[in-house]
Amino acid sequence: MRLECEKSVIREWARSDKVALVRFANNRNIWRNLAHVFPHPYTDADADWWFSFLAQMPEPTSWAIEVDGLAVGAIGVTLREGIYLKSAEFGYWLGEPYWGRGIMTEAVKAV
Repeated sequence: MRLECEKSVIREWARSDKVALVRFANNRNIWRNLAHVFPHPYTDADADWWFSFLAQMPEPTSWAIEVDGLAVGAIGVTLREGIYLKSAEFGYWLGEPYWGRGIMTEAVKAV
């Protein structure tokens, strides 16, 4: 999937995003606003785990938010199972230097 937005691009993750992922995800202000499964500090090993997890997915449901050629955030859906099969959890985060620009508002509407 690739969604061209005015302020960003929503696209599939690539292993080449690792440096940017660690750079922007390793932020306490981001961690404080996410589910307990998001690690802090966010390390190279966490990024490696993430890319391995994505590789095992039958269909991508989590995407990178790219601004100026860098993966600066994430957006996605966690599909539920069992009695929760008809529901999903929608989540997102954005690197702090990009807050307040309307990037996430636009990304959420696009996804």
